[in-house]
Amino acid sequence: MMEKSRLKILLPIALLLTGIACAWAVIATRPQLVPQTPNAEVPLVTVIQVEPQTLRLNVHSQGVVTPRNEIDLIPEVSGKIIQLHHDFVAGGFFARNDVLVSIDPRDYDYAIALAQAQIAEAKRQLAMEEAQADQAHNEWQALGEGIATSLAMREPQLAEARAKLKAAEANLLQAQIKRSRCELRAPFTGRLQTKLAGLGQTIQSGEKLAHIYSTDLAEIRLPLPTDQLAYLDLPLGAGGKQCGAASLPCPKVTLTADFAGALQSILGRPHRA
Repeated sequence: MMEKSRLKILLPIALLLTGIACAWAVIATRPQLVPQTPNAEVPLVTVIQVEPQTLRLNVHSQGVVTPRNEIDLIPEVSGKIIQLHHDFVAGGFFARNDVLVSIDPRDYDYAIALAQAQIAEAKRQLAMEEAQADQAHNEWQALGEGIATSLAMREPQLAEARAKLKAAEANLLQAQIKRSRCELRAPFTGRLQTKLAGLGQTIQSGEKLAHIYSTDLAEIRLPLPTDQLAYLDLPLGAGGKQCGAASLPCPKVTLTADFAGALQSILGRPHRA
């Protein structure tokens, strides 16, 4: 029993001394720290000499090609179609001032002849009234007394004859205008998109015959961010001025499209912003 009690006392003491000895050995054998001054890292600097130069800025956009002019072909007179343009078909081409549709003009030729006859009749009546007015004036000077009335001098009859002559001349002009509208001419060089009438068809004034559009000029609306508009020098708010004038040069516009398997390019110009 005595030995067990002695072991319980001596064993912890021995362990404590061993730990102290190990700690002292670690402290005694630790490396010594030598203070050092850190090396300063010099940054790398590249120097460029600035020189003014001309730089071209490319602005990219895309849009859909639309015709400059696109209208419905509508007659102003009625009648029977007696002739059509040889390419009056969907997709057909025509030149400016080509006759696209011809309407039977015989009714309008008759109206012109009738108006010419009315003019001849009105001139005859006017000549008679002028002669009768001269005769009445001479008779009043020879036999009349006091102030002659306008009716006695045949002034109302003379005014009526002159008015009828003007009305007959206006009827002739109207008949000639209608006759000229029997031929519908192309207002521009273009292409026919939709055909709605055929040869021998009787049409009415205001009836749609076809839909046509121009091919000589085309437009492409190109949307651009507002920050890129400053690169183009467009006349924004210039009081209706357009680029292309001496004081407003146009930036170059290159239009490219993939057509028939090949890249096609044409030059254009800005028209308005």
